[in-house]
Amino acid sequence: MTHEPDPLDQVRAVIERYLSGQLSFDAAADALNPILHTLAKQQERLWRERERQPDDPIRITSPSVEQWRNPNTARGDVITPISFAPGRSREDEEKAQALFHEASRRTFGGEGDAA
Repeated sequence: MTHEPDPLDQVRAVIERYLSGQLSFDAAADALNPILHTLAKQQERLWRERERQPDDPIRITSPSVEQWRNPNTARGDVITPISFAPGRSREDEEKAQALFHEASRRTFGGEGDAA
């Protein structure tokens, strides 16, 4: 079994090279492109594996007492923020987020792109 590298570690490695001055903003954004493509493919594969198929049974369960008292306890996946520059300053984290945003825009398109 081959071990796939953690995309977040790869993203952070490129960001670290940018923040330490080894890569320019544009070079780092371009270096993130193949990582983001791989990440998107991995996420799509995982989504399809979890997706309900037409022949899958539908399972309806009664809520527990805790869920009945607090309906927000079982809402599914929880999104938690991540740091792109752990251990660095807030300013570096903002630069890292700007780089990730630009790399995402270049990779997948987005605001500012010509139609």
